[in-house]
Amino acid sequence: MVITIGENNMRNEYCIYKGKKYEAEIHADTIQLFSKEKDEGFTNYVYLNGEISNETFIKVFDVKDAPPAHCLKFQVKYMGIFFDVSFGRIYRGTVTMYVEDDDIAAKCGFERYEKIFFKKRITGEEIEEIKIDDNLLAENLVDIAETKTTYIPKDKVIEWLYENIK
Repeated sequence: MVITIGENNMRNEYCIYKGKKYEAEIHADTIQLFSKEKDEGFTNYVYLNGEISNETFIKVFDVKDAPPAHCLKFQVKYMGIFFDVSFGRIYRGTVTMYVEDDDIAAKCGFERYEKIFFKKRITGEEIEEIKIDDNLLAENLVDIAETKTTYIPKDKVIEWLYENIK
C-alpha cells in the first residue's frame, strides 16, 4: 500500500548539464537550473523584490533546448506501509508524513492536522526503507520516459539521510 501526500516544498526536479547535476524548476516553456556556484553561463539570481543574489545562480533554457529533465519521487516505509514524501519533508534525520485516511492515521499514530489531514514526524531510526524513483521525463515534461528505482535498506537509512539531506 502506498499513501500519497502531495506536499512539495523543495525541488524534486534536476537536470544533468555539462556533466554536473543541477536543481531545476520546470515551467511550461522554460527550464531553470540553479547552482550555488557561478558556473559557466549562469547569472546571479534576482529575487522578486529586485535583490541580486551572490549565493544562488541561474541558467534559463527554452524547453526545446534544455538538457533532459528528471523528477525524483521519494517514499518511506513505516509500519509496513510506503508513504510518499517530498524531498522538502525530509529534514535532518526526520521525515514528516501526511495522510487523509482515518484508518491509516489511527493504525500508525498520526495526529490530526487541519480538518482532513493527519500528520506524523518520524526519525530515521523508525524508517524501514526508503524508495527513490528517478524519473526521466519525456520531451513533453509530463510523461515519464524511464524510471530507475533505488532502495535504501533500514541499516543504511541514517547514513543516507545525513549524506543527502542538508
